[in-house]
Amino acid sequence: MKYLWPALLAGVGIVLGTIMTCIAPFVAVAVLAARTLSSRAALGVVFAMWLGNQAIGFGFEHYPHDSSTLAWGLVILATTCALVPVAKRIPTTPFAFVVAFVAYEGLQYVYALAIHDAGNYTLAIDALVFEGNVLGIAILGAIRLVLSAGKRAPSAVRRA
Repeated sequence: MKYLWPALLAGVGIVLGTIMTCIAPFVAVAVLAARTLSSRAALGVVFAMWLGNQAIGFGFEHYPHDSSTLAWGLVILATTCALVPVAKRIPTTPFAFVVAFVAYEGLQYVYALAIHDAGNYTLAIDALVFEGNVLGIAILGAIRLVLSAGKRAPSAVRRA
C-alpha cells in the first residue's frame, strides 16, 4: 500500500486527464495526496502526474512547442503544488476539495490576467474542469476505500 496508493493517484490522474482531453484532475489528485500522504510524497505524486500529463500532451496530443504552452505547463505545476499545504490544513476532504479548486482556478486566473490571456476563463470551461475533478476525486476516493477495506479485511478475520 505504501507505494501502490501514490502510484495509483498519479497513474489514474494521468489516465483520466488523457480520457477527458486536457481536463486532468490535478485538484483531485493534489487534495487526496495531501490528505493521505506526507507533504513530500504528495508533492512527488503531483509532480509525477504533471510530468505524465506533459509527456502525453507533447508526445501524443501535439501540444504546441511554444513559450506560452511551456509557461502554462509550469503554472499548472506551481498552482497544483500550492494546493498540497492548503489541503493539509483544512479539516475535511470535501471542504479541502472546494477550497483547493477555488484556489487553483483563482491562481491560474491571476496569471492569465497578468499575461493578458484571460479570454479562456468562462463559466462553461470552469464547470467542465470542476466536473472532471469531481469525477477524479470520486474514482480515486473509491479506489482508496477499496484499498483500505482490503487492508483491514485480514485483521478482521483474525479477530473472529
